[in-house]
Amino acid sequence: MTRWPGDGEPLLLTHGAGLGADVFSPAGPRLARRWDVYAVDLRGHGRSDGDGDHEIAPHTQDLLAVVDELDLSKAHVFGHSFGGLIALQTAVEAPDRFAGVLAFEPAVPHPDETPTATAERLAQNTRWILARDAWWPDADALRAHFSTVRAYSELGTEFVDALITHGTVPENGGVRLRSGPEVEAELFRVAVTQAGGVGHRDRLSSLGTAAVPIMLVCGDGSGFRLDVYRRVAALAGVGLDIIPGGHFAPFQSADRFVALIEEHLHDR
Repeated sequence: MTRWPGDGEPLLLTHGAGLGADVFSPAGPRLARRWDVYAVDLRGHGRSDGDGDHEIAPHTQDLLAVVDELDLSKAHVFGHSFGGLIALQTAVEAPDRFAGVLAFEPAVPHPDETPTATAERLAQNTRWILARDAWWPDADALRAHFSTVRAYSELGTEFVDALITHGTVPENGGVRLRSGPEVEAELFRVAVTQAGGVGHRDRLSSLGTAAVPIMLVCGDGSGFRLDVYRRVAALAGVGLDIIPGGHFAPFQSADRFVALIEEHLHDR
């Protein structure tokens, strides 16, 4: 976990698969002008233990354990991608612990997707994830790679630098991602099979009845996801904001990240 101490109300940041708490470092000090900021390393990422259960329940228990250990009262939460899914699930399970949840493109499946389509998407995306390289000859090669991948190309320079600095370890004269494709593929499987499937619609409905304000945000360039979040927001009865960009839109610059948080998460 990484902390940027401030005098305001607590703000928890939960990252997406393959990233880590320090990816928020370009925005952390500025957020601390208004909040007391804590960025959590999900299990298998950053400084967290890479072994163990990657199912949804242990992740929500981890987040609640952080809240209890730090004695955080009514924390605000921002979650991105898989971190958004965990933030939503945790808030539904323990709404009295949170003041509000802002989830940017949480890893929530389409509520109308058929089991066959889900299985096909899981198989296709898993093959694509596992085909990625985890080792690079140097940081510049990894930085060049990020610039050529559509989703990662949105990342601002300061966020790319943070990801490379904190999200890699030296190995065989090059750098290896701390959280490789295997972890990301496992989290994708968990999101598709546990967040979706039987009971998915009921779980979405529980978002709207949770005693904590919830806002979803997605990028207008996210293609399939845009339809997902419109449908999810309608079924859940929660707010949806659509902003320019794709899956990493908030990470285009620290200014944009801070502005998004300030727009949607408010002091009690």
